Amino acid sequence: MKTRKLFLIALSCFITVCCGKVAQEPQAVNRSIEVVADEYLAAMLERFPEIATNYSLPGARHDDLFDNSLEAQVEWQVREDVWLRELEEMGTPTDIGSRDWVTFGILHEKLAGSIASSVCHVALWRASSATAWYTALPFVFDLQPVEAPEQRDQALERLGKVAHYIDTEVANLRTGLELGYSAPRITVTTVPGEIRALLKDTNPFIGMATRSVTPNLQPRFAKSSPNKSARRSSDLPGSSIRSTCRPHVKRSR
Repeated sequence: MKTRKLFLIALSCFITVCCGKVAQEPQAVNRSIEVVADEYLAAMLERFPEIATNYSLPGARHDDLFDNSLEAQVEWQVREDVWLRELEEMGTPTDIGSRDWVTFGILHEKLAGSIASSVCHVALWRASSATAWYTALPFVFDLQPVEAPEQRDQALERLGKVAHYIDTEVANLRTGLELGYSAPRITVTTVPGEIRALLKDTNPFIGMATRSVTPNLQPRFAKSSPNKSARRSSDLPGSSIRSTCRPHVKRSR
């Protein structure tokens, strides 16, 4: 926890210098476990809008993407810290097997696990063939609903945000290099070619048009395709990251 807080302070200072923003810690009050869980779920769906698409949640919109900026990460981690602290002050419900007991256990494990894994700072070195943006984002568009006119408009709106998402990933990686974070070299060698494969006309960003009954939809999607940002992203592992990344993976003991 101490390491996480120190990193959050350092990252907040870095962001403040670059962007002039400071994450504000929300104030917790005495609440029931159900209220906290409902708040967390609502915040999760807002923070990760792709969840609604992945699980086909009824009534959900499908026009937004996860905010992958470092500013948003700091703000989210602050909220996680507050939620976990509130749970720990609340204490584990004594009625084993009850609804509150189950909810508390699931939420506490989720928050504690996220906080524990934050020491990896993956947003600063997410450049490998297993973690880079292209390993997950295209699958969202494989599931993107495009049947109704409103859904097609939402698909175009989401697609229009992909370029900024990719550019933010590149900016995060450059920040990571400045702070001394990089992926093992062996994990990034195939990334440029795999990203460039997404520039084909059959890529998922454009291919979702083939699932719609609307004619001539593919040119509209192609116009919003993030090809320029994808090319910039493919160039980074081939230059800056590859030249500065760690040559080997060190095994922890």
